[in-house]
Amino acid sequence: MINGRVSAIGGVDRVTNLEQIPASTIERIEIITNPSAKYDADAESGIINIVLKNNTNLGTNGAAALGGGFGARYRLNGSFLINKNTNKWDLGLAYDNWFTTRTRTVNKQRVSIRF
Repeated sequence: MINGRVSAIGGVDRVTNLEQIPASTIERIEIITNPSAKYDADAESGIINIVLKNNTNLGTNGAAALGGGFGARYRLNGSFLINKNTNKWDLGLAYDNWFTTRTRTVNKQRVSIRF
């Protein structure tokens, strides 16, 4: 479990998935040796709960991207993201646009074969 919720970490690559969590983000690790009935058969031998630190970074951050292309009709895309984190709120705004002059034409033919 991560922060008290069942995680998707499992299978053969379990160690690799756990290595992706930086040690600096872990507050504590809880081991529940006698889980209650709400965990059902998933917790026969015990449960490990990884409790992560709360993110306390305050401020504003953002990102912008612009892309383009040429050939087979030109196209242009752009996106913008801004995020403001305060003590009580985490607000985000995003915009994405895609402009193209690409036209598609479909030529189809149906062939019926009778036996």
